[in-house]
Amino acid sequence: MSYRCTGCHRLRCSAKQAGGYEAFAISGQIMADTIQTTAKSASRQDRIAHLVQMLNYYSNTFARIPLTTLSDVGKTAVMLISSILGYKKVAIFWANDGGQPELLACIGGMAAGDMGWTAQNFSIEQLWNQIRSPQCLDMAAPDQQMNAAAAMVDRENILLAVPIVGTSEPGEKRAGIIVAAQPPDDFAADADLTILEIITGLISAAIANCLSHMSLKSANRKLKERENDLKNALLRLADAHKRMLTILDSTENFVYVVDIETYEVLYVNRSCQELYGAVTRSTCWQVLQKGMSGPCDFCPNEKLIHDEALAGKTYVWEHFDAFNDRWYLKHDRLLQWVDGSLAKIQIAIDITEQKRLEDKLAQAHKMEAIGTLAGGIAHDFNNILSAIIGFTELAKVELEEGSSASANLAKVLQASHRAAGLVRQILTFSRKGAHSRRALQPYLLVKDSLDLIRASLPTTIEIVESINPESGTIWADPTQIHQIIINLCTNALHAMEEETGTLKVTLARRELTAEDVSGHPGVLPGPFIGLSVSDTGCGMDQQTQRRIFEPYFTTKETGKGTGLGLSVVLGIVQDYEGMITVESERGKGTTFHVYFPAIIADVKTPVEAEDVKSLPGGTERILIVDDEIIIVALHEAVLSSLGYAVTARTGSQEALAAFKADPRSFDLLLTDQAMPALSGAKLAEEVLRIRPDLPVILCTGYSSTISEEKAMEIGIKKYLRKPVDSKSLARIVRSMLDGK
Repeated sequence: MSYRCTGCHRLRCSAKQAGGYEAFAISGQIMADTIQTTAKSASRQDRIAHLVQMLNYYSNTFARIPLTTLSDVGKTAVMLISSILGYKKVAIFWANDGGQPELLACIGGMAAGDMGWTAQNFSIEQLWNQIRSPQCLDMAAPDQQMNAAAAMVDRENILLAVPIVGTSEPGEKRAGIIVAAQPPDDFAADADLTILEIITGLISAAIANCLSHMSLKSANRKLKERENDLKNALLRLADAHKRMLTILDSTENFVYVVDIETYEVLYVNRSCQELYGAVTRSTCWQVLQKGMSGPCDFCPNEKLIHDEALAGKTYVWEHFDAFNDRWYLKHDRLLQWVDGSLAKIQIAIDITEQKRLEDKLAQAHKMEAIGTLAGGIAHDFNNILSAIIGFTELAKVELEEGSSASANLAKVLQASHRAAGLVRQILTFSRKGAHSRRALQPYLLVKDSLDLIRASLPTTIEIVESINPESGTIWADPTQIHQIIINLCTNALHAMEEETGTLKVTLARRELTAEDVSGHPGVLPGPFIGLSVSDTGCGMDQQTQRRIFEPYFTTKETGKGTGLGLSVVLGIVQDYEGMITVESERGKGTTFHVYFPAIIADVKTPVEAEDVKSLPGGTERILIVDDEIIIVALHEAVLSSLGYAVTARTGSQEALAAFKADPRSFDLLLTDQAMPALSGAKLAEEVLRIRPDLPVILCTGYSSTISEEKAMEIGIKKYLRKPVDSKSLARIVRSMLDGK
């Protein structure tokens, strides 16, 4: 084998588009045929001149043809080599990704697996592994020492092989070879090899340009994909941001972010902005706590920063916002803001209604406690009132009518009856009793209440009254109306207790319009009787006015008020389908206006009971049972004075024994309910089992175990609530004995 190394020329050409090699191949072939026909008989010098002419022609043409893919370069290159050199077989092999030869393009049928035109001991793989410089090979020679001149004798076994190096990027090279076989008759091996070297340089430049173009195109494609990915990521980010804002703005909870060091508000959601306005770039205390000049005392920022127990956790706390008079459950947590600074996010949930429900629940528990207490003391208290009322009535009977003592005892009776009414009021307020309403004229109750108040009024306070006797009639319980008047007047006196002042009470008829009653559900326009109570005391601010009707809210010192007065007044007025309003100014006093629906047809109803008539009496035998000695003595005195034969006992078992000893010796049983060992209801059952026809009267100060309906089912004829005055007791006993 012999070879000649001439060096490899590198020429650069550019390719801008694909598809030009076919047209080139046609025109090139026509030119080649023409030139080769005229050059067949030329000498070796003529061969060289011919090859240079062909090279100049085709190299210029080759440089102008757009080459965009390696396949275009290969097809154009083999056509160029065949046209210039006149070789019938031309092929370009290019290294694949595995570094092995792979056919890029060929002409004349040459292929990696089709080497029939070569010697059996030679292959492209051998050529690939051995070629390092341009060579003219004798493929038929058995060894490499054969003379090159001898190899040129047989054109069928002559092959030109030139290495190719293509560079696509700095530091990246890919190898290949160009092989040409079956030259024309006038071939000159050294000249052909030189020309092929030059052509290889053009091809190498074209391949490098093509690879650069492909690399640039790939980079552009990747850049475009990257750009599209970035655009899609931005769109997804914008969509996520929009969804987040939609979620944050759809909640009624307050969400805001504040810089942990500067207290600057960085973000607020819609709910927060609707209440506080555009507040970003302001400090949180300027926004959330109007009038503050620095961080709030209750601010948890320092706690969030320094409390290790809260690291990475949410701090939950409750806060009352004086700005809008609402309670909030706040969730605070530290986070890193978009600029890298440390910030706090707070989600504030309005729990005002929950707090109110909790207050109502607490009130219900207190009412239950009051009810239990009321039930516990009602019996004993009514027993005391029964004794006061009964013995006062007995004493009054013995006095001369119109005497000073008789008048004083009348006042005692009046106060005692009101005390009994208050006990009923407490039981009703704790849902353990019922009120009895009737038509009444409130002016009488107002005047009577003011008479009682004057007795305890300090000399520094003056009462001014403007009460219209013709104001009208309302449908109400007198005890409740009395309670409203006393509560309002007492509050007014407390507001003026450390200074001089005036208490003014006004009662007048008034026609309220729809505009007047707006804002008061359940109140209809029409005729009302208005009660106004004014004082010249300290007055109230707006915040206090909003809370005065809340149960247990009080501005008084401990021990001077329970906070129930005005809440009770409001409940009574609303129950009557009336309304109450308040006017007050700090330092200028307060006025309460209470409006009761008036009865269209006024009824003249006296406050006092009907005139005392002669009490009915008799000679029947009555068994009296009560564990209170004073009550037994009272009933025995009243009934004995009316002519009855009375047997009195202070124990239910003792009374049952006396009855069993002679059941026919009694015409009526009058028994208390709450007694040790045997209750009044049980005693009645035992007695009625022996004498079903015996009238039984059951008295009770208060009982949670037996109602009037249950007493009637047992067979008891009359169910009385203490205290019972002498007149009522006399009439009821006579009625039961007469079978009425």
